[in-house]
Amino acid sequence: MLDEILSILDKHRFQLNPSKCSIMRTKIDYLGHSINEYGIATLYDNIKAIRELPIPDHPTLKQANEFIVLEFPGPKLSYVLSTDASRVGLGAVLKQIAEDGRIKIIYYLSRVLTNTELRYSTTKLEALAIVWARTKLRPYLLGKDFRIETDHCPLCQFHKKRSRSERLDRW
Repeated sequence: MLDEILSILDKHRFQLNPSKCSIMRTKIDYLGHSINEYGIATLYDNIKAIRELPIPDHPTLKQANEFIVLEFPGPKLSYVLSTDASRVGLGAVLKQIAEDGRIKIIYYLSRVLTNTELRYSTTKLEALAIVWARTKLRPYLLGKDFRIETDHCPLCQFHKKRSRSERLDRW
């Protein structure tokens, strides 16, 4: 079998560095994992710090429930898309308001700006965040009622009048 693998590599002109090769081993450590005949496991050194964290003295139920968790969307609930932009990146949160008033987080999105986008005005960045998030979350939002939340007041009146920017009008 080893001869077959080496002949295939040779046929396709692959070159191996002997110092980086491990042949005929039953266990190998690779990319933070230990791989053997039984499966793959995380290397102990990588999880040692987490395992040695002290157990909190008195965690309350409220503190335990504050941990951020994504939830499945409710098919009958409308969506709320909250977006924001900064000079470094874009962010969005897709959420729903449950019947009991609780906010259900469905999806988080974020990305850094491209070199071109770094030159956009604040209004264009905030609009870009909305357009980008709406595009990314299309499978969730298509055919559904949803509200957009933004902290940029000039965009709140955007749907009522034309802007001075062709790009904003296209979006």
